[in-house]
Amino acid sequence: MLKLTLPSRAAALPARSRRIAIVGGGFTGASLARVLSRRAPDDRDEIIVFEPRERLGTGLAYDTTDPDLRLHVAAHRMRAIPGDPGAFLAWLKRTGRLDADPQARDGDVIYARRADFGAFMEAELAPHLENGRVRHIRRRIQAITRENGHWLLTDATGEEHAADVVVIATSHPPAAPVPAVQSSGTAFPLTPQPGLLAVDHISPEDSVIIAGSGLTALDLVSLLAARGHRGHITLVSRRGLLPRRQPDGNFTPHGEALFGDPHSALELLRRVRAAVDRVTGQGLPWQSVMDALRHEAPRLWAALPVGERRRVRRHLSRWYDVHRHRMTPAMADLISTLQAEHRLTTMAGHILAVEADARGVVMTLRSQSSPRIVRADHLMVATGPDCAHVIAHQPYLQHLQAAGFVVPDAFGFGLACDSDSRALARDGHPVTDLYIAGPLARGTFGELMAVPEIAAQTEQVARHILRPASRTSRTLFIRSLPSPVPVAVASP
Repeated sequence: MLKLTLPSRAAALPARSRRIAIVGGGFTGASLARVLSRRAPDDRDEIIVFEPRERLGTGLAYDTTDPDLRLHVAAHRMRAIPGDPGAFLAWLKRTGRLDADPQARDGDVIYARRADFGAFMEAELAPHLENGRVRHIRRRIQAITRENGHWLLTDATGEEHAADVVVIATSHPPAAPVPAVQSSGTAFPLTPQPGLLAVDHISPEDSVIIAGSGLTALDLVSLLAARGHRGHITLVSRRGLLPRRQPDGNFTPHGEALFGDPHSALELLRRVRAAVDRVTGQGLPWQSVMDALRHEAPRLWAALPVGERRRVRRHLSRWYDVHRHRMTPAMADLISTLQAEHRLTTMAGHILAVEADARGVVMTLRSQSSPRIVRADHLMVATGPDCAHVIAHQPYLQHLQAAGFVVPDAFGFGLACDSDSRALARDGHPVTDLYIAGPLARGTFGELMAVPEIAAQTEQVARHILRPASRTSRTLFIRSLPSPVPVAVASP
């Protein structure tokens, strides 16, 4: 270990102050900026969020004005503010948005509009932007390099920004590609996140194929129905599974320890099934078991050997997703109605080919029996984010990977990091001033897709960032990586 004091080529930083750069200003990045602003010991640290959107806190998921797009989670479960779990629901009532949205009520449960949650997060960030503790730079980061003991971030205009700490808070890359659609040579609408959904080009009588059957695909179905669509809709996915239904009324996760310490994917599956049988036998909803599993997921995931984690990812993740990411009762009723009226069909299989002709779209699907031909006027792709190839979608991540600072995780969830959310370099050691926040860290924590889990992780990341704030010396770790040699900065 060698201690060095190095000059910085970029803008000089005041003594003992630090510049914390957060790349991505969706829910993850905004939550982290808010926590850092509230908990930093003084106002000398700079907190900069790089986000090209006008508003912080919305990201792709909540950056919408469409009143027909709703959260799939009850408002009281959108625990975005650690220590104040009811903040969002209280804000809905205080601002009058709940009274202005009678359709939000489903019995005693509130399913708010996505736009309202985006506005809530914007309001949470507003004081920190107004007092200058948080700066919002509306530019996309193109490159991140290491120079003289600091990070150097280059934005889309070519301007450079120095930072002592960098947090990768980029959440979701574009939709996962469907090879047959890519090779067709025809551009079809992609729907990577609900905020970008668009169905106004579809006439009421047109037929539609949607590649994907998760919540994003169901959002498309809901939007079509809200606009008076009467044509047939076909949902196509590998397994043909639909998200399960949220229970009617309120419920709480089962409080008992249900799963023990399974050491294999098969043992975990057996314990989950046994827990469902036991809990439903007591008259409680199976959803309470799944939410208990969600809370225990980080512990269970970390205890499994790597090979067993891969088995969970390969064989169980889709089943977990449809039970974990559930549709609202209103959405479930709509799907049931469309199915009963033969206006919605779900098909399982592998897409072999997609062609466009004068009459629309022709899809060849390999199912369990034999190839099937599906025709429609339109095809929309709602396959979910391509997290396994996130580096290919972000130039700045490509720079970091080339320098050895980041690597993909072993499971196709995103980027490798340690239990403190520090990025793991090519040599397997953590980079002590480079953090992975939000869903891209899921490979380490197992469950990191929803608001409560992300909010809790950003609290932990903020704690680690602020811990060395009063220390003035740095230790430079010289790594034995191929050229160029990355140098990670840590406090002693």
